[in-house]
Amino acid sequence: MALLLKKNWTICALLCLLLTGCSLFRGSEEIIELSLDLSLEKNAFLPKESILTTVKLENLTENKIQIYNLDAHSVVFYLLNKATGEPLEVMPVFSEKEPLLEIGELEPYGKLERKFLFCAATGQKGDFSLQASYQLSSLKGKTRYPNVISMAQDFRVDGQALYERDKKGILLKDNAIDIAKKRLGKPVRDAWAKLVINEAGFYDWWINLVLEEMDPNGNPLNKAYFVNPYLATVRKEALPFPKPREEQDEPIVPYKAKDKLSENLNLNPLIPSDSQKSEKKN
Repeated sequence: MALLLKKNWTICALLCLLLTGCSLFRGSEEIIELSLDLSLEKNAFLPKESILTTVKLENLTENKIQIYNLDAHSVVFYLLNKATGEPLEVMPVFSEKEPLLEIGELEPYGKLERKFLFCAATGQKGDFSLQASYQLSSLKGKTRYPNVISMAQDFRVDGQALYERDKKGILLKDNAIDIAKKRLGKPVRDAWAKLVINEAGFYDWWINLVLEEMDPNGNPLNKAYFVNPYLATVRKEALPFPKPREEQDEPIVPYKAKDKLSENLNLNPLIPSDSQKSEKKN
């Protein structure tokens, strides 16, 4: 009888742990309890359209806790195709200049928020869901904590694509040139582009447009723009540059056999069950 009561108490304790998000004890006083929320800017997208998400991490206790900052390594995202049931671990846009897994502090009942952008999650039409998992691990010692899981957010991909992207989610060159031409709004006799990395460590399409209009000396006028290849919009004006001797037909984004983010990428992940999702206390 005593053994049965002990077993039932253990089961109840485990259920309470799962249903309250991540609630862990370090000793007798300190409790770590976090809530993770994922939201999408909208729930319907065109094919090839980028998805902007917001991730919020909340401390549900009266204790200051030490955590990893939200970044493309501490937060893992799962994309589920509802038609096939196939899950995929997907990467947000990130800069290699950004330091990863930096340690920070979250004040009592404090919140941490960050936006993440995805450019390769709308390649197919259909119904999908996106879910986030925050990697909560011990900063010191051998203690391992379970991840904090958000609720899955549903969205649909349908309609006609406005532009094309390569396999890495980078806008194609011809589309970037068209976006720059539309921004200029004047007749153009020639155009060229090159893919560059900007000061923040992200890609830009550097577009040079040669206008049909002439300057006072009879020379063609040039106009240049940086086009954001993730959002498919003009980021800002740029200085004109001469036409390269050899042009590439497609954007060349280096594919690395392994890097600090992709080496542990799980291409067939197990999506967390509903019982593990993070929920705020009522």
